[in-house]
Amino acid sequence: MTDIIFVNQFDLEISEEQVLPLGLLSLSQVLKEEGLTAKICDFNGLYYQGKLEFSASYQVNMERMVDYLAKFDPIIVSFYTMANNYHVALSLCEQLKKQHPRVITIFAGPQATAVAVETLKCFPQVDLIAIGEGELTVGPIVRHLKKNGLCNLKDVDGIAFRFDQQVVVTEAKSHWIDVDKLPILDFSQIDNHSNRNINVLEMELGRGCPFNCTYCSTSRFWGRNYRVKSIDRVIYEIKEYQRQFGTKIFLFQHDLFTFDKKYVLELCNRVLKENLQIKWACYARLDVIDEEMIRSMAKAGCIKLFFGLETGSPKIQDAVKKHLDVDKIFLLLDVLAECNVRITISFIYGFPQEEHHDLRQTLTLMYRIKDKSYTLCSSKKWVDVFISMLMYFANTQITDDFFDSLVFDETYFEATNKLHFLPSEVITTIKKHKKVFPQYYVMPKLKGKKHRYLSGFINAMFSSFFYAEHDLVSDIMQAYSGDVLALYLNIYEEYPEAVEKIYHCFYDEANEIGVMPLLYEILTKLKCLCRDGGG
Repeated sequence: MTDIIFVNQFDLEISEEQVLPLGLLSLSQVLKEEGLTAKICDFNGLYYQGKLEFSASYQVNMERMVDYLAKFDPIIVSFYTMANNYHVALSLCEQLKKQHPRVITIFAGPQATAVAVETLKCFPQVDLIAIGEGELTVGPIVRHLKKNGLCNLKDVDGIAFRFDQQVVVTEAKSHWIDVDKLPILDFSQIDNHSNRNINVLEMELGRGCPFNCTYCSTSRFWGRNYRVKSIDRVIYEIKEYQRQFGTKIFLFQHDLFTFDKKYVLELCNRVLKENLQIKWACYARLDVIDEEMIRSMAKAGCIKLFFGLETGSPKIQDAVKKHLDVDKIFLLLDVLAECNVRITISFIYGFPQEEHHDLRQTLTLMYRIKDKSYTLCSSKKWVDVFISMLMYFANTQITDDFFDSLVFDETYFEATNKLHFLPSEVITTIKKHKKVFPQYYVMPKLKGKKHRYLSGFINAMFSSFFYAEHDLVSDIMQAYSGDVLALYLNIYEEYPEAVEKIYHCFYDEANEIGVMPLLYEILTKLKCLCRDGGG
């Protein structure tokens, strides 16, 4: 018998293997150190390793996953939840309760925390929800459930549960853990990481972001409580993973690694002093990074940075409380190219306050960044830019402010080719419970395929295609006076089926190379029309 299984369910909407959330490893290890039995069941990993076969039938997949869980005879099953797979977690939990009603079910993670009260009101298959950061509460929760089941839950800190037809939320005695006290993760808990070298490894450096962007769930989930591990702890942890797994490349996980310049420079100096010989990547923010930091980071092994610029419109920058001067990116590109540091920059469209002029500014900024990156180095794709449609995450300011205006957008599932895959009752559930699933809703002006497919077309054009066919793209952009939005709208009007095909090829099949002939054909036709005066 297993005390608890932590479940990372298979993401039905992503066509490539995803990294297991580090938090599950941390929680499992905390319990094991307290003498409890815990297992991680990573359905996403099992599928991509070929250890669990999935069907075209949604219901059959639920049954297969439940049968797999039942083999371990768990007392408790805890589901890690994110916004994009919450409906899957609810379906899997419902099937588990049907087949094994005595199993205690817990939801945890960002989405469950954000919609805890509404979930417990509407979905009886969920017994309780663990709120927020779990390392301080998971031990007492599991010990109580083992001993008392679902009785006397008011004595347990940091949970939401039902009592007398009401939802009760208990506060955790201590909200935030000292991140230096987090365990060194034991990756052997994951089947495909056992007894082998791990060349590339995710490593958590800390938690929380001090900023307050209206569309982001991070600030409320972590309470804007910015924490980083001490430099001594980081160095020790790197050495441990090198010793155990021979790790050479680290993906440093922190929402805002570059916030504290002094910390960053000291860490880089220690990496060099200790001669760790590592390569690494991290998240940054445009207004808390400068040339000195980039040079120091590159010298210490940084090979990639991730930025979220989100919008090229000053109006929208202020509206969503991002407050970035986006032109600073052009000053940094020269330094990044010189230091051979790759970057990925994310953008968002579909903000409620966004008009065509604002979106045009965003798409033009993306093009200017790509064009300068080509000028600085045309031999390789070292700058990635991509844009996504805004998702209204639960418990964010932007969702709270515009909730009543949002309408369900079935094109989310159509665009990801999942509408045919989901049973009608799942779609009905999503429509019925808007407070639980606001991420599938949009402002009315953005409902429809034309808006949804914009991201696929733009991301495909600015991918490897941009470098392979730079002259063609430049000619088209010149013909449209640099107006990327006008280009897209014209192409969608003339070739909607091709745009849809590009979207699915780029996203569903993750086939960046496969979209190139499609794009080449469309842009070549358009170039001829422009040359002949018909564009």
